[in-house]
Amino acid sequence: MPLFPRCVLGISLLLLYFAFVWIPPVSGAATDEVVCRPFGMCEPCPAEALNQPFCKPYGNRRLIHCIRKADIPKDMPDGQLPDHALPGETPAWESCGKVILQERADFNEFVVCNLALAALSLGVLYAKVKRLTTMQYRQLAARIGLTRT
Repeated sequence: MPLFPRCVLGISLLLLYFAFVWIPPVSGAATDEVVCRPFGMCEPCPAEALNQPFCKPYGNRRLIHCIRKADIPKDMPDGQLPDHALPGETPAWESCGKVILQERADFNEFVVCNLALAALSLGVLYAKVKRLTTMQYRQLAARIGLTRT
């Protein structure tokens, strides 16, 4: 029986060794990091690009410019990039929310359609009430004998 505890101890030490050996180096990951910034407004995706990941979920995309952190000039303040393009930037697309101008136009169209439908409904209601009132007035006049002969 003394062999069993030594095997467990050996396997435990082996696993502990691999846990520390297989940790990826932190410095290698930092050089591959990129910083991206928006470089335009959200716009609808063209029909041929709608199946791309950057056109989902709303069907809109925005141009971005990405640069590796290592390529950012050292005289730039932390986290701030200039408004102009830097050498080494890569243009790409990112998914973005809804296009504000398009959403506003759709909302205004919705409001105008509702107002037109409400005006049409009120016009029909007014015509029905007027016709019903006229019919009731004629019935009352016939009952009390105010009909013209």
